[in-house]
Amino acid sequence: MYINLAKREQRRRTISGLLEGDIPFGFHYQPIVDLERGLVTGYEALARFPAEIASSPDQVFQAAGDLGRRADLESVVLRNAFWERSKLPPKCFLTINVGPSLLLSRQWQQLLKEIGHFGGTVFEITEDEPIHDYSILRSRLDQIREAGGHVAVDDTGAGYASLKHVMELRPNFIKLDRFFVGGCHKEPARSSLIEMMGTMASRIDATIIAEGVETASELEELIHLGVSLAQGYYLGKPSAEMLPLPPLQAEAIRTRAEARQQGNLWGVIDSCFTCFDADTAATYLDANDEAHVVLLVDERNRPSGIIERHSLIGIRHLVQPMKVQRESDLRAVLQRCLSRAPAYRFDPVVVIGADGRAAGVATVDRMVKFVLENGPLLDMRAAEVRALMGPGDRDTKAGTSGC
Repeated sequence: MYINLAKREQRRRTISGLLEGDIPFGFHYQPIVDLERGLVTGYEALARFPAEIASSPDQVFQAAGDLGRRADLESVVLRNAFWERSKLPPKCFLTINVGPSLLLSRQWQQLLKEIGHFGGTVFEITEDEPIHDYSILRSRLDQIREAGGHVAVDDTGAGYASLKHVMELRPNFIKLDRFFVGGCHKEPARSSLIEMMGTMASRIDATIIAEGVETASELEELIHLGVSLAQGYYLGKPSAEMLPLPPLQAEAIRTRAEARQQGNLWGVIDSCFTCFDADTAATYLDANDEAHVVLLVDERNRPSGIIERHSLIGIRHLVQPMKVQRESDLRAVLQRCLSRAPAYRFDPVVVIGADGRAAGVATVDRMVKFVLENGPLLDMRAAEVRALMGPGDRDTKAGTSGC
C-alpha cells in the first residue's frame, strides 16, 4: 500500500510540475505526405516529455486522467503546440491531438478566447475516450471550424466508436489506424477495407490519411488505391525538426503518380515474395494465406517462373509466364493478356526492368480495374475491355502462360 501511495504522490508531483512549468517538455514532428505530389503537406505535433519522467506520453496523459487533471494537461500541451505553428514550412498544416474531455471542459473555452484563430491547424480527436453526447461535442467542433481550423478523427477503426465516431462528427480528415495499413499490399481484405473507407470518405467530403506506413510495398499499395495522404516511419520518423520527405520516397511517389497519368505498368505492379525454387515458394504460400503469387528468380534476380495459388485448383507452377517491361503501355499489355488462349488469359504477368531483373508482377484483374477507373486518362473504354475479355469463363487448367 505504501508503495502505491508513493507512486501516486510521484505522479501527482510530475503532473503538477508539467502544469506549472517546472518540468519543461517539447514536441517531435512526423511528416504527413501528399501521395500525388511526393511532398510533405503537414506535420503531426507529438508531445515529448523529459527522460527523467520515465513514462511514455500516453502513460503521462493516463496518469493525469487518474488524478482528474487530464483536461488541464491537454490544455497546456495544446497551448504550447499552437506556438509551434510559426515553424511550419509554407503551405503546410499542423495536426494536434485533443481528447473529447478537453473539448467539453472549461479549459477549452479559455483556450478558444486566448488563441482566437486556428488557421493551419487540424485537431485530431483521439479515440481513447468514450463520447456520451455527440451533440455537445459537435458544437465544439463547429467552434473549431468557425475559427479557421479543421477536424480529424484519429486511429479510425481502433477505438470506442469507430465508424459511428466518423459519421457523427463528419471530420475533414479520417486517419486510418495502422491495423488497416500493415500488410495491405499482400492481404486483399485490408486493401478492400482501405478502398471502402476511401469511398465513404469521399461521400462525406473527407480526406483519408493512412497511418503507420512502414514499407515501400505498403506505400505502393496505398498509391494504387488512391489514398491522398499518409504518414509512417517509412515516410519519416518523428523528429525534433520539421524535415522534408527523403529523396528516395519522394521519387517513388512521383514515379507512381506519373504512371497513373501516363498509363504504364508502374501504376499496377505488385511486389511479391521471391525465391529460387518451387518447394520454398509452395511452403511460403502454405504459411501465408493472404499471399497468392511467388516469383521464382535466379541468382541474378531474373525471373524464371511463377508459383500461384489458384482459387479453384490450388498451387500451380507457371513455367513460362508472360514477361513485359516495366515501362510498357498498360493498354498494350492488357490487350496481349486478354488475347491469350482462354486457359492462360488471366495468368499473372512478370514485370521486369531494363536490365531483365524482376520488378514484380501484374495481375489482369488489377489492370482491368485500373483501366475501368481511369478510362478517360487511358483513352480505353470499359466496353473495349469487356469485349477483349470475351464471353468465356476463366479456365482452370494448370500450365504455362505463354505470350
